[in-house]
Amino acid sequence: REGLLELIGLTWMIFLAFGSWLLIPVIGSYQVLSDFFSLLFVILVEGAFFEAMPLGYLPGAAIMKWSKTAWCIFVGIVSFILFHTIFNPNSTLNSLTSNSPSRTSVIILGVYAGMSFCAWIYLLLKKKAELSKERA
Repeated sequence: REGLLELIGLTWMIFLAFGSWLLIPVIGSYQVLSDFFSLLFVILVEGAFFEAMPLGYLPGAAIMKWSKTAWCIFVGIVSFILFHTIFNPNSTLNSLTSNSPSRTSVIILGVYAGMSFCAWIYLLLKKKAELSKERA
């Protein structure tokens, strides 16, 4: 049942991304809100994509253990949405990087993601060092 619950959670991420994508044309006259919902769409789609990876500590592993078919369908749909968002010339990501306030936001988000990754690696290495000290 854990795989089903994880799949429901990741599916909600995609539905929220779709909802934020639908709001972009409605609030298009408000540039800050439009940029916010565009960025939210990209973050949710990328988050769902990376969370669906079948690594032991991610929800994708539980989904794959529960049902390989459900995992393949979900990853296929999310991959299509992600690559369409990234590589389509008229995509949300392209519109985000075309104006300078949004470009700055995307750069800050990238720096934040890089720093989060570095912190994760540091904590992982620190935990392994502590475990090796306990064994010795």
